Amino acid sequence: MTDHFDDTTFPLSPEQRAVPADAPRLLLRADIEGALDAARLRDVVARVLGAHGALCSAIRAVPGYRGCASSTPTG
Repeated sequence: MTDHFDDTTFPLSPEQRAVPADAPRLLLRADIEGALDAARLRDVVARVLGAHGALCSAIRAVPGYRGCASSTPTG
């Protein structure tokens, strides 16, 4: 796992553009019983994130971006 985000950006897909800004976020919660092996947990999380890069995605503001224009034809 890294604590740093790279500055690479990609355009949103049509599906991502269709999601309203106030859409609910999907969160994962896990209750762990017993002693926690922090090193093992860190290793497992790093391997999952390495195998599924989309889990590391962040959507953030881009300077100068003012939103998507509607592609719906008028008239």
